[in-house]
Amino acid sequence: MMQLVFKGVVLTPPVMVGPAPSFRLEGTILRRGDTGQSVAEHRNWGWQILGQHFTRFDCVGRSVIEFRGEAAGRLPPQMPAERVRATDGVLYADDEPIAKFDESSGHWRDFETSMAWATVVLTPAT
Repeated sequence: MMQLVFKGVVLTPPVMVGPAPSFRLEGTILRRGDTGQSVAEHRNWGWQILGQHFTRFDCVGRSVIEFRGEAAGRLPPQMPAERVRATDGVLYADDEPIAKFDESSGHWRDFETSMAWATVVLTPAT
């Protein structure tokens, strides 16, 4: 199980989401992996949750990032990381930028291959 911590400006207290077995970034929507329930939306280069705007979220604990495409049978790249966060439309693993949200396509584009991915799955590392 994993949790996410949403952080905003100094006066906004952090919000914890989870635990859940995983979370999925599907375009602008962040969903629980088990139920598909929307927990946040990426808007204005931040995250809208519970009627508040947050500038980032951090995964609690070691996590795995998995990029998934729409084509069946494609094996997506995976990478474990000690720290995973999303800030300003960019997903980071251990402080290295991994992917950026592309508003024109509604997909997450990974920096290594420049491929656009429909879904990014975040799971706890085992």
